[in-house]
This record gives sequence, C-alpha cells and structure tokens, in this order.
Amino acid sequence: MEPLKYTCSKCGNRQFETGEARTAGSFVTKIFNIKNRKFTTITCTQCKYTEFFAAESNLLGNILDFFYKLNFKTESAMDVKKIVVKLIVIISLTLLHFSCSKDGSDPTINIFTINDDIAFGNELQNEIRANPADYPVLDSNQYSEAYHHIYRIRDSILQSNVLIYADVFNWRIDIIRNDTILNAFCAPGGYICVYTGIIKFLDNESQFAGVMGHEMAHADRRHSTDQLTKVYGIDLLLGIILGNNPSQLAEIAANLAAGVATLAFSRDAEYESDEYSVRYLYTTAYDARGVGGFFQKLDGSPQPPEFLSTHPHPDNRYDKIIEIWEELGGEEGETFESSYNDFKNSLP
Repeated sequence: MEPLKYTCSKCGNRQFETGEARTAGSFVTKIFNIKNRKFTTITCTQCKYTEFFAAESNLLGNILDFFYKLNFKTESAMDVKKIVVKLIVIISLTLLHFSCSKDGSDPTINIFTINDDIAFGNELQNEIRANPADYPVLDSNQYSEAYHHIYRIRDSILQSNVLIYADVFNWRIDIIRNDTILNAFCAPGGYICVYTGIIKFLDNESQFAGVMGHEMAHADRRHSTDQLTKVYGIDLLLGIILGNNPSQLAEIAANLAAGVATLAFSRDAEYESDEYSVRYLYTTAYDARGVGGFFQKLDGSPQPPEFLSTHPHPDNRYDKIIEIWEELGGEEGETFESSYNDFKNSLP
C-alpha cells in the first residue's frame, strides 16, 4: 500500500497520527456521488488539529469535516435536502466573510488545504510546459547557469526562516523567454514563473530578490488560492486539482501570465506581500528595500506595464516599504550588481 502523504491544514506539519477509518454515509454518497469511500481521521502531532483525510483531495475531507463537526448524522432523503441547504448557507457565509474581511486572505477560512495548493501548482506547471508556443520555457540544461543564479536567489529567501511553507511547497521555477513582458508570478503551492523581460529590466540582484520575495509571499500567505476561488469558484478549482477542466486551466495560466485585472490581488494583499518581501530579505545579505527599488524604476518608466494599473500606486508602496524596513532596524544590505549582470548575461 502506498504510504499516506499528509500535510496539516493549519500549521504545515507533516508528522501525524492516524485514527479510525470512517465510511461516508448515504447522504454524503448522494451529494458527492461517491460510494463506499473511507476517510481516515488524521491528528497533527504539532498543533493537535484533527481532520478527515481524502486521498484525492483534502478539500473533500474538509467538507466532510464540516458535516461531522456540525453533527449532520442522518439518512433520510428529506434530511439530505436540509443538509444541502445548510451546506449552501455555510459556503455563502464563508464567501461573505471573504468579501467583507480586511484583505480576503485569512488562511484560517481558506477552504483549500496545503495539499490542494500544491496539486493546483503542479497542474498549472504541466499546462505551461505543455504549451511552448505561448510559454517558451528555457531549458534548464541548456541554460543551467541562469537557473543556478535564480535558484541561488530563491534559496536565500527560503533560508530567511520567515516563510511558513518554506519546507512544504515545491518552489520550482521556470524562466519564460519573452523580453517584452515585465512579469513574474507565483502560483499556489509555490510554482514560480519569471519572464526574461523583468530580469533584464531590473538593475541589481536585491531588486530582483525583492520581486521574487513579493511573489513568493502571495503563495506563502495563500493569497493565490483565495483570489482564484473568488474569480473561478470552489467547484471549478477542485475539478482542476482532480485533473479536470483543462481548457479552464489554460485560461487561468494565460491570465496569470498576463497579469489581468480579474486576478489582481486586493490592495491589502499587495501591501502584505510587499511587507513580507522586506521581512524575507532583511535576514539575508540583500538590501531589504529591493522591491521598493523595483517600484521606483517602474514609476519612472515611460510606459509602465499594464498589470501595474490594477495595483496600488508605486509611490505609496515605496513609502510603506521604507516604513517596514525602518521598523526592522533600517540596516542597509548589498545590491550585488556584479552577480546580477552575470545572471542577465547567462540569458539568451
């Protein structure tokens, strides 16, 4: 039997204790079209959180967890209808909380689990790599020096000991060859795409590390799953995680790559990612104001990229970045212009 793979939904711990196996009742069978499915109770050894675990997706286990904790124990068809109504109310209240919360990124109400984030990122990576016409990913063997540089920068950020899921997400990187696009994004689960255009646009390594830290923060703070859920809905994203809806996955990949407005993060989510970019870099040798340098350069650009129109104004973001940097102690780091030039020269 294949060993059970599990990551705690609350704290990211991988150590667990298994409980009894429970068979889904008839009302669950009717609602979710599953038969004789068994769901194991899992207890995290670190935070002691207990939840159901479903092999295909913890999301289904989480929904079962809703029923179990609310004591939905029934068998009749009439009660099944009542349960469906209650489920709709639960989801509606959750979405209302999303729309009314400060930034819509509270991980405690994100219905997707860490494993779901990782699965979605894997599917997105497969989609991008399967479409070289739209996403000409640089071959890691042919451009090994470029990948060495970008992974070296990534590792510096991961070793800051500030990221929640540094050792849980995959944090794989693809460099996409297009010098006209100033964009980078990090999908749920830590899959990172960086265009050659933004690498060549920046002046030094601290600026690039700041941009990468910002994008990684979106995944680590789980803004990505939250925003995708708002735009596409829980059912569709669950289908993608389970390997369905390939055409929709292609649309999501295209929208992420283009930085379209519909997938723009909230202002508070953007500010939080700026903040954590500074926090990530402050414990490294980099100048932690790097992402601020990026915004300064963008603000002075004669034709700023389209995605910037959906973000808070660069001046406001730079001021907040400086505030956070000063709160941390205001120590200046290095910009590493020479090594960054080596990185840019290793690109086609």
